[in-house]
Amino acid sequence: MNLPEGENIGKAINDAMKAIEMENEDLKDVLPKTYNRLENDVLVALLKTFSSIPMTLEGDVFAR
Repeated sequence: MNLPEGENIGKAINDAMKAIEMENEDLKDVLPKTYNRLENDVLVALLKTFSSIPMTLEGDVFAR
């Protein structure tokens, strides 16, 4: 969300997924890393939508 306009958002998300996998062995080679296929404006819209979900919710928020 804090990257400068014009930055490659897909690459940044892919790098974040790799970093998460490095910190959690159970997720190694499981997380998707193909976000660079999507346009920056689509990724920004998705990130804004997901960031609006309160972190205090319990249960499977996405299934609701």
